[in-house]
Amino acid sequence: MTLEASYRTSILKKEIIDSLFEFKQELSPILIWQNDGGKRNIAMVIIEEIDLGNQSVTLRPLDNSTSVDFSKLKLNHPFYLKAENKSIVFKQEKPAKKTPKGFIQLSIPSEVKMFEKRREKRYTFADRDPMITADIYPGASLDISSKITNVDLVNISLSGMCFYCLKKHARLFYVKDKIKIAKIGCHSFQRSVFAEIKYITNGTGVNDQIQVGIQFAEPITEDILKIIYSS
Repeated sequence: MTLEASYRTSILKKEIIDSLFEFKQELSPILIWQNDGGKRNIAMVIIEEIDLGNQSVTLRPLDNSTSVDFSKLKLNHPFYLKAENKSIVFKQEKPAKKTPKGFIQLSIPSEVKMFEKRREKRYTFADRDPMITADIYPGASLDISSKITNVDLVNISLSGMCFYCLKKHARLFYVKDKIKIAKIGCHSFQRSVFAEIKYITNGTGVNDQIQVGIQFAEPITEDILKIIYSS
C-alpha cells in the first residue's frame, strides 16, 4: 500500500484527527516550525495527548535538549507539523495555549493544508490478544548481550517499529541508543538486527508502560514482515 505525493486542503474532520493519531504513532519525532518576521522557529516535539472531548492536541518538547527551541514557539502563529511521511499546516482558528506543564495545546482545526508522500506498509499489533512480542538487547553499542528484554509490538514496517515495555525497564532505553533485536514474533534472525531509538513516550492509556520507537540500521524484507505479521 502506498500513498502518492500530494499537496491539498482537507476539511474532513476524521482525516485530520486520523492524521494526528498517525503522527502520534510515527517512529520519528515531529518537526514543528513557524515563520516569525523573516526567521523560522523550529522545534522537535512529541504529541503528548489528543483530547477529542476538547478537540485539542498537546505537544511537548522531545527532550530537555530541545526545550529552549520549544519555548520560542509563538502561540498566535500558524503551526507546521512535519512527520516522516506527512505534513500538515494548521489553519489557526484560535491562539494556542500553554498548559500548566509548559506544553503547547492546539485546537484541532476544521481545515488543514496537507502534504503526503509515498509511504511503506505498516502492520499494527496493538489490538492483538495475545500481543506479538520481540526479544531485544538494550545497550547494544555497549555489547550488554546478557540483558535481554521482552517487549510488546505496537507496529512494524520495513524501516522500523514501535513497542511497549514496562516502565521498570525504562532505564534500559534512551533516545539515540542502539539496541539489538534477536527475535520478533516467531521469526528469529540469523544475524541480529540493530536499530536506533528515535523516541520514548508514555504508553497510550497504559500507566505502567512506555512506548519506544526505533529505526532499523538496515531495512528488513517484505518476506520477514509478512512472517512476523502472521505470527
